[in-house]
Parts: sequence; C-alpha cells; structure tokens
Amino acid sequence: MTRVAFIGSSHLVAIRAAEAEIRAARPDLDITFFALTGGLFFRSRIGPDGIFRPGISNKAEARRVQRLNGGKSELDLAGVTYIWVIGHRFGLRHVLDLLRRHDVLGWRKTKTGNPVSESFFRAAINDLAARQVAAAADLYAHDPRVVFSPAPYPATLAAARGPRHEAGSANVQRHPEAARVFRMFESAIAERFAETPCKFMPQPHNTLDSPFATKNDYLASAESGDIDKMKEDVRHMNAAFGLAMFSNLAELHLPAPSDMPKFEAS
Repeated sequence: MTRVAFIGSSHLVAIRAAEAEIRAARPDLDITFFALTGGLFFRSRIGPDGIFRPGISNKAEARRVQRLNGGKSELDLAGVTYIWVIGHRFGLRHVLDLLRRHDVLGWRKTKTGNPVSESFFRAAINDLAARQVAAAADLYAHDPRVVFSPAPYPATLAAARGPRHEAGSANVQRHPEAARVFRMFESAIAERFAETPCKFMPQPHNTLDSPFATKNDYLASAESGDIDKMKEDVRHMNAAFGLAMFSNLAELHLPAPSDMPKFEAS
C-alpha cells in the first residue's frame, strides 16, 4: 500500500467530506488526515526527526489539535510516501491588493489606481511568490514527498454585498486584466516551487468560475440552495470540490493502482 498523509488547515474539510468516495476509488492507498485551525497550521512544521508537529502555544490549542485528530497531537511521517499539504494562500491577498491599488502601464486601464510599469508589477509578484514559497518549503523541511495545494480561491459570491464581502474579490472579478494577473501569479508560484524539492499543484481550473473565483456550486453550503446562507462562508468548499482536488492529485502525482508493485506468492 502507498501511504499518503493529508495535512491541512480548515480547508482540509472538503477533502475529508469526500473521504468515503476517495477510499472507495483508491483502496490501494493508506490515507491519514491531520487537520489544524488556521493560526496553528501556519506555525506547524516537520522536525529533523521527520515528525510533523503543530506550533502549539497553550493547553487550549493542544486540546483542539487532539480533538480534530482523534487524540493525536503530532504525525509521524516515517513510511509515508506522499504528503499533501492544503491551505497556504501564497500571498493571494497581497496580489489582489496590489491589483486594486495600481494600473499597469500598457494594460487596459481601470482608472482606480496609481500607474506602475509591468516590470514593477511582475517583480512585486515574483518577490512575493519567492518569499511565500521559501517559507512554506522551510516549514516542511524541503521534503520531496510534499505536494502543496493552495487554499481554495474564494467563491464568486465573495464579491456580493453581504457579511463576507471581499473587496479584493469584487475588484478582480470585474478587472479587465484578471486573467493575465492570474497566470502571472500561478506561474510565479510554480516556478519558485520548481527550484525546491517540493511540488506544487494549483487548484483545478475546471473548478473556477473566473480567475481567482471558485464556482459557487462548490461552496460547503451550496446544497442548501440558500444564497444568503452561502454568503455566510465564501471560502470553505464541499465534498465535490474535495473530490475534484483529490482526482487532480491522483492523476498528477500518485501512482495508478496498476503501477503498484505486484507480489507473487512463493
């Protein structure tokens, strides 16, 4: 069996929601989940002994980690073949803010920001990607078993007026150069990861409504059909999204069942 560890922030819930389907589709995989809340997730790391330890700072956090993980407070990665990490945003908020505050010379104008050159804009994104990727790779000890996937892009409804309205999402969804910036952002992250032993798997583009916006159908509350309820959480996704993510991982990074070693009876 191939052992796979799924480590993530609260966005791991989408993968867990699809757990039954994943296990049924891939009985050759021995899957372990390890979930953390956002703040803890970004303070957790693989130690020199190969054990993944949350950055626990008090007893309440220790209890929360154990509650989320069936009593476990750390994860021994010995014998694990693949480590899938879900939840880093790689500076998305800063990229959207950069776009909201600037017009790039030579691009279609929005007349909402200060003019900057394309070389400045590209350099800012590349510098941000370099720092974000280096920090993430450091947390996971530059382990070649690690595949990073970002937290899902906010749903299209993030641009709607309501309690979870996001100005950055609203701006990028109507921005005439959103597709160009999206390619620039994801390419910068992929290029920086190519310089490390770790791997990067972006969100499947067939789950997107538009650049930087996940389809509303993937929202955790989408099944309710209640738009007001869906607006209450525009960042967490459902089992269908989790299955789409896992299918991408299986296709790009995991061995197919037929590729597994076959052992002859002696």
